[in-house]
Amino acid sequence: MIHLQIMAPSDRTARVLEVLDGSSSATNVVVLRGGRRPKGDVVFPDVAREEASDVISDLRDLGIERDGSIRVGQAETEISRFVAGAELAAPPGWNSLAGMSTTVMKLVVIR
Repeated sequence: MIHLQIMAPSDRTARVLEVLDGSSSATNVVVLRGGRRPKGDVVFPDVAREEASDVISDLRDLGIERDGSIRVGQAETEISRFVAGAELAAPPGWNSLAGMSTTVMKLVVIR
């Protein structure tokens, strides 16, 4: 699983949550309202590797990296039936190949 920390301007938080709701693998979604710098809301989801690039692309389409931030990290160990279900729900993709997802994530974020 990929752990995201999204700092979204408050006027786009609902759209960020729509992106996550549209992902079959997003789970453990937490929203903290009232971030200070930059101003906005923080959203913490976990997303299966296979869908992470698509989710990040959708967030970038909303301008989140421009007006807020997207932090990407690897969930080292996660024990949950929800996580197992989210990973199974993710469609298989080319970036699920061993060793490819880390490279893909760096390219998407840095671009």
